[in-house]
Amino acid sequence: MINLVNTSPELSPDAPRLNQHTAWHIRHGVDTEQALTLLTSGVTSRRIAHLLGRDAARLGHRSADLRRWTAQHHIDGWAQQYGAGDYEIQDLLDFVRTPSDPINLLLDDRATITPLTRLVPGTPDGPVDVARPSERHPTIRIGRDRRRVATVPADRHLDVLAMLESGLDLDHRLHNGQLITTRRSR
Repeated sequence: MINLVNTSPELSPDAPRLNQHTAWHIRHGVDTEQALTLLTSGVTSRRIAHLLGRDAARLGHRSADLRRWTAQHHIDGWAQQYGAGDYEIQDLLDFVRTPSDPINLLLDDRATITPLTRLVPGTPDGPVDVARPSERHPTIRIGRDRRRVATVPADRHLDVLAMLESGLDLDHRLHNGQLITTRRSR
């Protein structure tokens, strides 16, 4: 129907045309291309897709840039700015995930390298602790002497969490602003 309307010979060449994705917008109940991208990429909450999509469209972020832009908000940003609940956060973590294979690397006695975000300036290289997410702190925090020095970015959250929950005995250190994880020597 949209194609028939848009190609109608009765329309002048400069007449506005219907959006090609109108049927998808109606079907999914959203009003931006970005929200439609979220919903067709595994995000199941129309509410969160609608809110993120509108913000992305308002700020000029196209669908191709949506993963990176969404990841920058991180878990605490999704919760604070958009009121995302646990289920929505899991969907967004899956959406922004940059797959890596840390457990297999560790099992092969190789190091895993995780880029970090929110790194405290001037933090020296060396051993660090990795704090699992909690109700109070939903992000994976990197610390030293009981102080946060960095955060695992949202796109690596699920892989680092899997590594922490693997049961492997791990050593963590900071090197050039990245988290280096190895299996502890026996």
